[in-house]
Amino acid sequence: MKKPVAVALIITGVALLSICGFVSLVLIWAAATNTLPISESDTQVIVTANDLVPYFDDYAPTIEHESFQKVQYLDQSVELTYEYDSPNENDPFVSTTISYERNKGDASGVYLATWTFQKLGLKSEDQRFELEELDSFYSIGDRSRFANIMYGGEPVGHLFLVQKGNTVYSFILTGFLIEDPSVWMELFSERIQNL
Repeated sequence: MKKPVAVALIITGVALLSICGFVSLVLIWAAATNTLPISESDTQVIVTANDLVPYFDDYAPTIEHESFQKVQYLDQSVELTYEYDSPNENDPFVSTTISYERNKGDASGVYLATWTFQKLGLKSEDQRFELEELDSFYSIGDRSRFANIMYGGEPVGHLFLVQKGNTVYSFILTGFLIEDPSVWMELFSERIQNL
């Protein structure tokens, strides 16, 4: 189930941008980006595929399937992204994005847009996709949302979204399920505090 969800997430961004008519603005915006080096402190705040090893039997991710990127945009906001996408169907798909915005208001906009685009994008890819939000599952930061990614009524992954001050942390996991809130606390509490 991991690949359909991964494809849906990738197509989501492209479809929504074209629907909204922002393609030309995005191209201009992207042309004004500046790639920044990844620091040790950057990698310490990201939950990676390797961080999931203690929670799943017989799981051994390899670094050749992961990528890090850090870009600074025209407005001086910075986006740090991590992706793990193995060709092995038994491995999870992991995507983490941390957006460092100029102020809390901008971060609020990114927080709301991320949730909305993920929800609409999944539906536009396949009507069997939906987000099932779990209100009291786990919360952290100024505000957060947690949802199971559902396909045909069955959970296939998770979306976790956090805003802390002017930072938005988005984490997507498909192909593996983590249904214990204490595991999410172990994975994220210290990282979110260190943003």
